[in-house]
Amino acid sequence: MPDPTPKPTFPVEAPPADFANLPYDKRIEWLNGHGLESDPTINLGDCYRCGTKLTGIFSLVYKVLRRLIDTVKNKGSAALKKYLNAFITAFKNGVGHLSNYIYTNVKALSETGKFNDATTAPTPVAIPGLPVISDDEPVTPATGKTFDMSFWGIFLGTLTILVDTWPWLNKIQTGMSTSYAQLLEVVANTGQTFFAEYQKSQSDDQP
Repeated sequence: MPDPTPKPTFPVEAPPADFANLPYDKRIEWLNGHGLESDPTINLGDCYRCGTKLTGIFSLVYKVLRRLIDTVKNKGSAALKKYLNAFITAFKNGVGHLSNYIYTNVKALSETGKFNDATTAPTPVAIPGLPVISDDEPVTPATGKTFDMSFWGIFLGTLTILVDTWPWLNKIQTGMSTSYAQLLEVVANTGQTFFAEYQKSQSDDQP
């Protein structure tokens, strides 16, 4: 049954003239109390937090990939290196570009009280948590520990949620010849190919 409780709405107003000069906590307080013009039931503070969390997740995943790159360089097969190069290129073109776009949009929101483009606002989505990966955790099973690959499935789920929730990801953006959704699909496909080969190589290395 649909929830009978109506969602609260937030006022839609232009930010105060001195918004940029307010302390950070006061700016966030203002965002928390004001709504998105296209949907006043969504407050701007939640958009800011969602965008900030997403860019953090993207950075974490790239950090993991950087460590895998070092591992594959040292002992990976020619095929594995080829798949990794294709994946990293797709990741930078898709996730990297999207992350920079979101970061710039929410940075503008926190500094001016307005998005650069409100039609591409990072509206709140339920983002699953990724496994915590410490800096001293080995990537290879040389110490008897198998690297936790569960983050990839969780990350794929996150990309699916975004494409399903944000219609603008399916539109051709200004200055682009494709949509973010199409770029993210390439990330998913090249990533699946790489990780399948990576896990196979790990299994082959086991005694």
